[in-house]
Amino acid sequence: MDHMTMSKQTARNQCVGKKGSVASAVSWEHQEGGVVERRRFDGLLLSLSNRIKNASSRDLEMEINDGLKDVVAYFGVDRISLWEFTGDGKEAGLKYFFSTPGAEPPRETVRHDLIPYVFEKLNKSEMVEVSRLEDLPAAAEADRQYLHELGIKSFLIIPLIVGGIHRGALSLAVMRTKYAWTDVDIVQVQRIGTVIANGLDRKIAHHLLEERIRFETLISDISARFVNLPHEMVDREINDALRRVLELFKVEYCVLFEINKEEGSACVNHISYAPGVLPLPEHVDVRGLYPGAYDLLVRQGKHICKTKLEDVKGEVDRANNRAMGFEAAINIPIPSVHPLMYVITLATREKRNWSEEFIPRLRQLGGIFVGALIRKRTETILRESEELNSAVLASLNDHVVILDRDGRIIEGNEAWERFVRGNGGALGSTPRGTKYMGVCRCSVLDGDPFAQTALDGIHSVLDGSRELFSLEYPCHCSTEERWFLMRVLPLKREEGGVVISHGNITERKKNEASLQQAYTEIQRLKEQLEAENSFLRKEMLQEQGIADIVGDSEAIKVTFQQVAQVAPTDSTVLVQGETGTGKELVAQAIHNTSRRRDKLMVKVNCASLPSALIESELFGREKGAYTGALTKQAGRFDIAHGSTIFLDEIGELSLELQSKLLRVLQEGTFERLGSPKTIHVDVRVIAATNRNLAEEVKKGTFREDLFYRLNVFPIHVPPLRERIGDIPALVWAFVNEFTDKMGKKINKITKRDMENLQRYAWPGNVRELRNVIEHAVIVSSTDTLNVRLPDNGKPESKAVMTLEETESSHIRNILQLTGWRIKGEGGAAQLLGMNPSTLYSRMLKLGISTRQ
Repeated sequence: MDHMTMSKQTARNQCVGKKGSVASAVSWEHQEGGVVERRRFDGLLLSLSNRIKNASSRDLEMEINDGLKDVVAYFGVDRISLWEFTGDGKEAGLKYFFSTPGAEPPRETVRHDLIPYVFEKLNKSEMVEVSRLEDLPAAAEADRQYLHELGIKSFLIIPLIVGGIHRGALSLAVMRTKYAWTDVDIVQVQRIGTVIANGLDRKIAHHLLEERIRFETLISDISARFVNLPHEMVDREINDALRRVLELFKVEYCVLFEINKEEGSACVNHISYAPGVLPLPEHVDVRGLYPGAYDLLVRQGKHICKTKLEDVKGEVDRANNRAMGFEAAINIPIPSVHPLMYVITLATREKRNWSEEFIPRLRQLGGIFVGALIRKRTETILRESEELNSAVLASLNDHVVILDRDGRIIEGNEAWERFVRGNGGALGSTPRGTKYMGVCRCSVLDGDPFAQTALDGIHSVLDGSRELFSLEYPCHCSTEERWFLMRVLPLKREEGGVVISHGNITERKKNEASLQQAYTEIQRLKEQLEAENSFLRKEMLQEQGIADIVGDSEAIKVTFQQVAQVAPTDSTVLVQGETGTGKELVAQAIHNTSRRRDKLMVKVNCASLPSALIESELFGREKGAYTGALTKQAGRFDIAHGSTIFLDEIGELSLELQSKLLRVLQEGTFERLGSPKTIHVDVRVIAATNRNLAEEVKKGTFREDLFYRLNVFPIHVPPLRERIGDIPALVWAFVNEFTDKMGKKINKITKRDMENLQRYAWPGNVRELRNVIEHAVIVSSTDTLNVRLPDNGKPESKAVMTLEETESSHIRNILQLTGWRIKGEGGAAQLLGMNPSTLYSRMLKLGISTRQ
């Protein structure tokens, strides 16, 4: 660790201390060097965020590795590692790491039994921070021994939440010296972890989308290849399709087992292997060697999805899987003609987390194979005999009907019979001999938009102009929406005719819609991420002033108590107070202690935006929404989705915009300018004003319904004249801020100047005080602050009150806050820390009415 890094660490430790508070951490940022370090970190975070956001899926791993190197350089640690948990959270595998020269690289995997204390903390989404191994609790003795063996002296590890799932952890380790972690370090590492987690979330979503598209493309291609496939090519095409599935999922075995349920045995007629794996025997005693799997697959008809060998139930099953080298597998049963059934199996020699969403599609793929095999057998039988095999037709899930050359129904399978009985009407009266074309013509007259297309397609196959006709069409009923794929094939016999099958493709249609929805959601998240990134840059440039609310007076303590009460909720808050009292700081404090604190609070000053643009700023706009709208723009409510929006100067909104804001508060919905599409958002609203909105309602300039929506939890920020005791602390906070910026040293303020500052009325409140102190620092040429009050420095005598007047004013303010409620939970007596009877006595003595 170089000298500069050690000096930074030592300075932080001396300022904050190992267990310093968040306030101490903030104070560090205002001490000498703190601003520079903060800018360095903001630059690091922005660089890391941009690199991960702009990286392609192929380059993301390289960008994360380079980013980890920069993080190590910034903190001056010896090693940083990114871990991924297994499905049960009992083991972590190394995904990325960077070590400084001379530092040992981390191990490839870490098990729960080696560091049980750390795993239990991470599984509860809690971080673990250890500056010295001796600080670990007695329950972490195993962890201490393991870390000591690795030569680790200090470490910090935080959980990573990706897509709402506990995916892994980010750890920093120091080997050469002990490292005192500060709260600033922890917050910074958590922010870095959030950026990396968002990047990994995007990678997983992109990878899943690509995998879905590749698999859907494969399914479509295989389906097309099996349409009208000659029976002599079925086995070859099934093996080729299994090979393609094996390559897509990167497994060692892809098998279609044929199981005889009466004998309990399986034949391996169709299989694809990866190079270098053990071949499977042609016949397997499934019932004897894998009794647990046989029960689930054959008897219960359930699929089996195992991520590792330990998940296999039953010692016999587990031992035989181990003997074959199987670590993870997915098995999906496919029904067929009794006594046969099929199981499509994907197996690998490594642990694998299987996505459940692929199971229906694999089942559909198995159905294609089984259907082809059944058709193969059927065609063989038809070649030998012209008799129709009703048993084969009955075994198909598709609705199959056979027509002669005149279009009359000569046979239909059981699935077709059930279908026509369930739909009633014309379909319900289609016995053998019925003209199928007549049913189609009735549907044309009834206005069915697909009926004429179907009718023309059937005619084209009957007259020999086409070899195949297919059509996807809806057939909705009162309880569900259904889609079918109609296929028309010529009947290969002298008399002619056609075979028409109707396969239910509702699940495929739903999957296609889900896929499109997922793609749309990814686009929306990308737009939101870009908007948040842009907003972050603006916020970083605009951020200034102290980060905490300074004060210890009784008046400000009431505000603190209200902030603590409302922050954990999602309730709307109305912050009221005179200009310059710090309403924005109160809003920020509510956000920072809420469950939405991981995202930025979006700020809007309703008075600073032109009336013509404020609607597009709040709700966004589409390209071309108005003259000059050359690009699409996300609104502030879009950006604040999942976070908090702060509407300052809410009283300045026009009545038209007040109605739109009311709708967002009531329903969480709005439309962008130029778009009819309704957008749903989850946003917490904090509003602020220096006006008396109740009076504005009476004047008709502010909507009454909006006022009640905003006034769910009002907070009054007291003016500075009611916080005279806080003025010295505020003065010194501003002095420290401006002397750091200007490079001056001021450590004295005369008693008379301080008394004048406390006697002055401060109509501009804290903002005016800050400006006065900034001016005083500028003009001070010695180490004593040279204070010049406004109006020639003459304090207003009206600011001086007797003790009794001060007490009366404070009691009245508390009564206003509680709506003149004196007793009970949240009453004035409780807030003042007094017995209700004592408060009644004081009010009587001071001449304060007990009713408003």
